[in-house]
Amino acid sequence: MRQIRSNFTNLKVGDRVGVPWLDWTCETCAYCKSGRENLCERARFTGYQINGGNAEYTVADERYCFPIPAAFTDVEAAPLPYAGLIGYRPLRMAGSAERIGFYGFGAAAHIAIQIARHQHQTVYAFTRPEPVRALGVALHCALPRMVPTSHWSI
Repeated sequence: MRQIRSNFTNLKVGDRVGVPWLDWTCETCAYCKSGRENLCERARFTGYQINGGNAEYTVADERYCFPIPAAFTDVEAAPLPYAGLIGYRPLRMAGSAERIGFYGFGAAAHIAIQIARHQHQTVYAFTRPEPVRALGVALHCALPRMVPTSHWSI
């Protein structure tokens, strides 16, 4: 944080923070009031309606910023505000389920899968064949079960 406007309470100048894709919501619609602010029809997004994102400086709403612990390097912390949050929300909503499935194995899933495995959940990834399995191994996710979508019968 370089500068803080009045009424900020959780952050201070000098804090290193993550600024995610979701930058602002109305707080008044049914989605916001039910904890599903990512669906707010008036939401504003970093790098789209709000300037910033990967810029050196940006303006951000404190409600959607979060401190980055000093233990993380910038490179380690970089995916957390975007892919990390996108994958974490549904993972949190799944709670302590014994088994959890992911459709696809993209940026959000590869982080959420690592968290789920750390929580000792059995992970299923529904994805394309072998090249993606190799990606999972390269990212040290070691998925116990990969179900290629090409084998699905609907």
